[in-house]
Amino acid sequence: MTRRRFLQAACLPMLASPASIAGTPSSPKPRIALKVLLDIPFHRVPTRCGERVLTLDLWLPQDTGGPVPLVVYIHGGAWREGTQYRPPFRPRLFDDSIGIAAVTYRFSHEAPFPAMLHDCRTAVRWLRAHAAAINIDPQRFALWGISAGGHLVSMMGVTQGIPEFEGSDPWSSQSSAVLAVCNWCGPTDLSRAMVDPVPGAEMRTLVPQVIGGPIETHREVALAASPLHHVLTRGAAASPPFLIVQGGRDDLVPDYHATRFHTALREAGADSELLLLPELGHSLDHPEAARVTREFLVKHLRSR
Repeated sequence: MTRRRFLQAACLPMLASPASIAGTPSSPKPRIALKVLLDIPFHRVPTRCGERVLTLDLWLPQDTGGPVPLVVYIHGGAWREGTQYRPPFRPRLFDDSIGIAAVTYRFSHEAPFPAMLHDCRTAVRWLRAHAAAINIDPQRFALWGISAGGHLVSMMGVTQGIPEFEGSDPWSSQSSAVLAVCNWCGPTDLSRAMVDPVPGAEMRTLVPQVIGGPIETHREVALAASPLHHVLTRGAAASPPFLIVQGGRDDLVPDYHATRFHTALREAGADSELLLLPELGHSLDHPEAARVTREFLVKHLRSR
């Protein structure tokens, strides 16, 4: 069955089996039934190659007695590829009756920054506008992103309410603000891509694609696309709590992106937690990362 046909079936009252959600025999099985909705279109956007329909996937706990809180997951892929399918550690969140929406966004070859940021915010607003139909709580949203997705959720957290980073769409009356942000190994200072030491050298080719040209001639855009820059220049009074998870042996995103961002948030008065896993690289497929992320999201989504 194709994903499109599956979507058509899933839009009916359908529950996914625990085995299909868990993914592997060793994965923890959810204690509650799930409804899975795939490839839901939420916006049509222009790109350099024509128009693109952005979609999202939903994994929703059922029989919860009311609307559920939601984690909006932003995938990685160096801003130029990737997929929203199968967010990691999904069952551990479902165990606590939290839904996940995994969204797509325009890649750097389709449109430069801030297009991908606007797309992620549009997804949040679309979800809020349809909260009653989906059975999610519009007051209890959090963000979780990995790599490029970690960069985007960090940008969303530190620029809440700033018009030039909000974008425009049919749901602009809805807020894109969230209660918490979890950044897994996402870069926070794009302006340093050309001066990084050998670890992180790939950023020298990726960042110009994101900002639309060489850093030497697009430095202001690189700064505007850097979460750290916003905290240092604007403060973090309006920022939600952050969890930053980083591998100490990351050869794509050096760990200073995490440590400097965490320090800046704390010095600006924001609530920030840092989990540095010294032996890990850019992949954070680790039980401690999953445990801390789960506890962080549950704490902030259940506190309201």
